Amino acid sequence: MRPFHRAAQASARVVACLSLLGALAGCSYFGGGSAKPKPAELGANVPVLGVRQAWVAKIGGVQGLPLMVDVRGSVATLASADGVVVGIDARTGVGLWRVSLGEPLAAGVGSDGKWHAVVSRGNEIIVLEAGRELWRQRLTSQVYTAPLVAGARVFVLGADRSVVAFDARNGHRLWGQSRPGEPLVLRQPGLLTAVGDTLVVGLSGRMVGFNPDNGIVRWEAPLASSRGTNDVERLVELVAPFSRVDGSVCARAFQAAVGCVNTARGVVEWVQKANGGQGINGNEAALFGAESNGVVTAWRRTDGARLWTSDRLQYRKLTAPLLLGRSVVVGDDSGMVHLLSREDGSPLNRLQTDGSGIAATPVVAADTLVVVTHNGNVYGFRPD
Repeated sequence: MRPFHRAAQASARVVACLSLLGALAGCSYFGGGSAKPKPAELGANVPVLGVRQAWVAKIGGVQGLPLMVDVRGSVATLASADGVVVGIDARTGVGLWRVSLGEPLAAGVGSDGKWHAVVSRGNEIIVLEAGRELWRQRLTSQVYTAPLVAGARVFVLGADRSVVAFDARNGHRLWGQSRPGEPLVLRQPGLLTAVGDTLVVGLSGRMVGFNPDNGIVRWEAPLASSRGTNDVERLVELVAPFSRVDGSVCARAFQAAVGCVNTARGVVEWVQKANGGQGINGNEAALFGAESNGVVTAWRRTDGARLWTSDRLQYRKLTAPLLLGRSVVVGDDSGMVHLLSREDGSPLNRLQTDGSGIAATPVVAADTLVVVTHNGNVYGFRPD
C-alpha cells in the first residue's frame, strides 16, 4: 500500500494546527484569538448518588496519547504515552501484567482479551500476548485509533484512511484498502468496530461496512460531508466512542452531526446536527454526548429527537460520556468526574482526581468506574 503524499502534507498541516491550539478534541475553540469563556462555578457538591474511591494505580503519563481503555470482564488494559502497556484488575486496582515497549505510542489499546495491540509513533503496530511482545509490523501511515482485535485478526485504521488487516497470531498481512483524495484527518480516535460479520469503519463522514475476510466494501452510509473553505473548516470524521445496540451503530461526525446507521442494511436511520468533538454513548432508549461548548445533550435513539440539554458544565472541556446505571459520567480538563442524571442531566455527584485532567473516556469494569488522568493515575470508583 503506497502512502499518499498529498494526504500526508494536508494531515501534517491540520495536526500542526490542532497541536498549536491545544484542540485535539474540538475545533470550536478555534478562531478570533479571543479568550475561552470561563466556566461557571459549580457550587457545593451535594451527592445524590453515593460513590467512593476504591483504589488508585499508576501507569505513567498519557499526555499526547489518544488513549482508549479496553475492558474485558474485570480486566482494564491501557497504556502510557512512553510505551508501558498494563492490564489492571478493576476489582482491586492490582496490576496483572506490565510490558515496557521502550518507545512512545501513538494509539492504543485494542484487545480481545488474548491479544493486545498498540501503535508506536514510529508507525509500527505491536501485538502482545501473555504479557510479552508477540510481533510488530511497519505501517505506511500514522495511526490515532486503537487497533481492533477480533476473529483472530488485527485491523488498523490509518490517518490516511487506509484499512489494513493482519493475522493476530503471526502478523501476516491479510489485506489492505486505501481511500485516496480525502486528505484531512483528526488526531484522535475514529470509528473502528465489528458488527456481526461486518467490519464497520468511519471514513471521513461516512460509516463503511467491509467484508473482514478480504476488505471488499459492502455498503457506505453518509452521516456528514465536508464543508467550509479551508482545511480546518472541512474537517469531518466519525469519532470514537460510539454506541451500538444490536445492529444499530450510532456515532458523531466531528463538529457536524450525530446519527445512527442500520448496519444490517447499510442505511442511515437518522441524522441530527450537533457541534461536538468527542464521541457518544447510550443504550436502546437514548444517546448522550457533550458539545464542544460543554453542553451535555441527550437524544432519543429511535429518531434523534432531543430529550434534554444541560449547561451546568458549559465551557469545560469534557470527555465523551459513559452511561452507567442511572448516571451519565463525563470527565473534564480540571480532573473532575461528573455524574449527571440520565433522565434530565441534573447533578448526582462530583468526584475529584489529581487535577491534571481526565485523559480518556471513562469506562466500567467489574462494577467499577475506571478513570485515567493525564498524569497517568488510574482511579477506581464504586457505589457506596
